[in-house]
Amino acid sequence: MTPARALVAAATLALAASAGCSEHKKVTECNALVAAINSGVDKIQKATSTGADAGTVSADLRSVAETMDEVAAEAGKIELSIRDLQDYAREYLGLVKEVGAAAREVAEARDKADEGQMQKAQARMDAAVKREDPLVDAINGYCRSP
Repeated sequence: MTPARALVAAATLALAASAGCSEHKKVTECNALVAAINSGVDKIQKATSTGADAGTVSADLRSVAETMDEVAAEAGKIELSIRDLQDYAREYLGLVKEVGAAAREVAEARDKADEGQMQKAQARMDAAVKREDPLVDAINGYCRSP
């Protein structure tokens, strides 16, 4: 994932939601989704830079996978009543779960020195990560609209 971009976009979303949305419900729910995204980005950044086993690729990938599981669990608790936001949250959850599972697979393949499986898992993770920017952009666009 591109944590800096997600964090900046999500921060922009929070400002836009509080300034540009007329419905209180939409603002509240947009802010809840943004908070979950920001929290996840913060946790992922910490997991890859301060873990006890930081510095080894497999350990970092496992840390990312565990963090993704935590982020998915927390994001899944957000109560949203607006259908579009529910859809965005579901897509975000899917992305987070996919990245976590793929990170775990890359770590396992790396430990086994299985180059073919490592490439497949890496491609899967890359494909999931590429969905982040368009998803953040879509959430921003939705929450900025009246």
